[in-house]
This record gives sequence, structure tokens and C-alpha cells, in this order.
Amino acid sequence: MPKLWYFVVAAVLLLTFLTPKSTTSLLHHANSSPQANTCEIPTHTNVCAYINKQCDSTYFLIAKLYYCAKTPSLPLLLLILLGILLCLIVVLTSLSVVVSNFLFRNLNELTTTLKINNKILSFILIPLTNTFLDLINYYVILDSGSPNLVLGQLVGSILIMFTVIIGLISILTSPYNVLHHKMLLIDFLWVLFVLVIFVYILSDSKITLFECLFMVTCYGLYILFLNYFDKEKINHSKDSLTISPCHSNQEHPYNIEDALDLLSDDECPKSPDVEASADSDDSELHESIDILQLVLRVPNFLFSLLIPINLTEAELEKLQSNFAKVDVVESIKIWFSIEIPLLLNYQFLHIELLNIIPVVLLTIIFMHYISRFISYSLGTIIVNFLGVFTSIIVLSNISVLVLQILKNFGMLWKMSDYLLGLLVFSISNSITDIITNITISTKIEPILGINACLGTPILMILLGIGVNGFVTILKSGTRAPLEFTLKLDVVISTLALTVIVAFYLIYLPLNDWVFDKRAGAFALGWYFLITGMNFYLER
Repeated sequence: MPKLWYFVVAAVLLLTFLTPKSTTSLLHHANSSPQANTCEIPTHTNVCAYINKQCDSTYFLIAKLYYCAKTPSLPLLLLILLGILLCLIVVLTSLSVVVSNFLFRNLNELTTTLKINNKILSFILIPLTNTFLDLINYYVILDSGSPNLVLGQLVGSILIMFTVIIGLISILTSPYNVLHHKMLLIDFLWVLFVLVIFVYILSDSKITLFECLFMVTCYGLYILFLNYFDKEKINHSKDSLTISPCHSNQEHPYNIEDALDLLSDDECPKSPDVEASADSDDSELHESIDILQLVLRVPNFLFSLLIPINLTEAELEKLQSNFAKVDVVESIKIWFSIEIPLLLNYQFLHIELLNIIPVVLLTIIFMHYISRFISYSLGTIIVNFLGVFTSIIVLSNISVLVLQILKNFGMLWKMSDYLLGLLVFSISNSITDIITNITISTKIEPILGINACLGTPILMILLGIGVNGFVTILKSGTRAPLEFTLKLDVVISTLALTVIVAFYLIYLPLNDWVFDKRAGAFALGWYFLITGMNFYLER
């Protein structure tokens, strides 16, 4: 035990002197005021001077590095843009691992321990795995005073789902015949209904508090409908989905890490002609997957130092074998007794770290002795609550950083907030959806990927805008509606969403409910057409 206390004192002192005296960081600075995040460059002006005088030069540091360089050139611009895109891919991919490996692992254990109805997990928590990052981003962006960026991201993400993802699924699994097309028809009608409501709400260039409440109410009705309709499916359509036996126990992949695990699964037998031609390809694929899985372990390890989870017996045994001379459980308690107070101080209190040291020491002592009297179930619940809470803190802070990077990207390209959200933000946020939905469609069953694309937009619109809009409007104090610029590109994009959904509702019945390459080619072509039109209108 004395060795542990030496470790405690050393860790506290190390964290104290390695961390700046003031916890006001770029993240807090970036989120300090909506005006700090807005900077539209006029044409025919000295951009460097404009940024220094009219914009927050700290927030737009990346753009300032380019515009204030001695010789701003195309190679320098391309190098900066490439670095931004690589950073976004790494960060957003890592965040998807946080959502499934930490946030929803804690939520799942919490619902199990508290014996919450499984339908809550099925209808609310599981769909959130595809959209939680978007919901966090929507709040961060709305709170920063950029509703046009949220609108662009929302429309762009849904457009990608109905064109790129469903289009690729149609091409890669062609021809795919939907057996229980009535269920699919109802899902498409729900999406069309929500889109029509959303288009109507946007028609006056503002979203009011009442409209936010209406959207949340609609989502509640949707959940009630699913609850009723799910019983009907169980009673009358027990064979509604036929999955290959080799994947009968395969779980739905919720992030790239899960998708890679599924892609590396060799349980499904191949036919002789396919097996002969695929051996060399499989070896190269598995090598690539092993490398990617190794890379993903890095963010998983780093976030495990920030977010507590209840380790399984196998995980504890593995850790104990690696650190044989250390009491792993006690060390984990001490570490999080240090880390969580510091994280809470960083996020909320902003007290000088020297004043936090007594609190940290008291927390360590309290946790060490009180843990003896806490039952296993209560201890599990406490860890789950702390895990969920710290996960949201981590996600929201990194979302602020992502917003700052994208704002700089938009300034470098001189893009409007709407186009920035429609293209860059939506594409970067859809990487995980593209990989996971196409993986389950090609490796398990196409209808699973298609259904994921149908359920996600409803949640993104009704909760993403409804809840975040409601909170943002109340937070403003004036209850003034969220206002955005209703330009031709917004009208075209939202109508394009309605058209693609209507296309599926017309084409699939005429084509005997078969997703084929023609449908996929039209969907992909529609995306590039709408994207090109938005580029043209921007210029």
C-alpha cells in the first residue's frame, strides 16, 4: 500500500506541473462566443489584414498561416488542406470508437443493471450509435451561432445515406430482392413524412421553439409506432429476415473497428470457384485489416485513460498478467480519482490546479475506503454513470475542435457555412456510416444496411434539430428562433432529398422490390449532380 501512495503523490504533482496554470484552452476560447466563430471574407480584400482586424485570429489560426505567409501558393494550400482532411479522418474515426467502446458500452450495462426495458435499447440507444456524434456536433455548432452549417451537415449526411450508401449497396449486392416489402414501404413513408415536415419548417428561414417541440413529439410518436409495429412483426413475420447461418450470431457493427472484425471473419464457407480465385485477395485483405486494427488500438488505449468502464474478468486478467507486480484494480481507482476531478475542473470549474490538489487527494482517499462498502451492482452503476458523463465531455470538446478545423477549411476555400456542412462536414462524419452499413450489407444481409439508412435520418432531424434547437433557443434567454439563410442551394438540396425518397417509392414497386445496379447508378449520379449544382451556385 505505501508504494501506491508514493504513486499518488507523484502523479498529482506531475499532472500539476505539466498542465498550464490556467485551464482556459483553445477549446474554451473557441466556444466562448458565437461571434468568435464567424468570419466571412469579403471579395477583393487583403485577407491577412482582415483576419487580424475583423476575425478571431486565434480561432482562425490555420487560415492565418496560409493567408499571412510570405508567399501563399497552391502547393502550400494543398498541403494544409491534406493535413486537415487526414486529421479529420483520424479524429472522427477515433470518436466512433469512443461512442461504441465507451459511451454505449456503459449505457448498455446501465440498462441491463437497472433492468430497463430492452425496447429502449433497441429503439433509442442502438440507433444513436450512428448519430450520436452528429447530435453532439449539432449542439456545438448551434451554440456557436452557425445554424447554416448545421443545416448543411444534416442535409448532406442524409443525402449521402440515400444516394451514396444505398446506391453502393444496390450495386454491390445486385440484384437484391426485398422479401417483406411492406415493412420497407412503411419505413420509406415515415422518412418521406419527416422530410416533408422538415421542408415545411425550413420554408420561413427560421426554426421556432414550438417547431422544435413538435419535432420531438413526432419522434415520440415514431417510437410508439415502432413499439406497436414491432409486436406485429414478431407475431406475423417471425421469418421476416433470413440471415446466413454463418452470421447468425454476428452483431451489428457500430463503428469501423467492429466492421473490420466482421470483414476478418472467415467462418462463412466459400464456393469452390470463388475460393480458388479469392485466396490471394483474402491474404492481402487480412493484412490490411490487421494493420488498421492495430492503428485503432491507439485511440482506444488513449481514451481508456479518460473514460472509465467496467472491465470484464478476461480484461482484468490480461491487465494483471501484463503488470504482475501492480494491483491493477487499485491502480485504476487511483488513476480515475485523479483524472475525473481534473477533467471536471477543466470543463466546468476552471479553478487553478494548485487549489484542486486537496480535492484530488480527498477523492483518492474517499474512493479507496468507500469502495469496500459499495455493492458490486452499485459500483457498476457508478462507473457506468461516470463513463457516460466523461464520454460526453470528451466528445463535446473534440467536436468543438473539429468545428474549428472545419471553419478554417471553409475560410481557405472561401466556402459558405451551408456548403461547408453539405460537403466537407457531412462527408467526414459519414465515413463510419459508409463503411459499417456497406459491410453489414455485403457480409450479412443488405436489408440491414438499408434499414440503418432509413432509421438514422428520422432521428437526426427530429432529435438532432428538435432537442438541440430547443436547448439552444432556451439557452439564449430571448427565445428567439434559430435563423438561417434560405438560398437556392438550400432549396435544391432539400428538394433533392425528397425526390430521391420518392424515386425509391416509385421505382421499387415497379421493379418487383429489387435493388439493382440501375437504382444504384441513379442514386450515385443524383448525388454528384446535386453536389455539382451546389458548387456551381456557390461560385
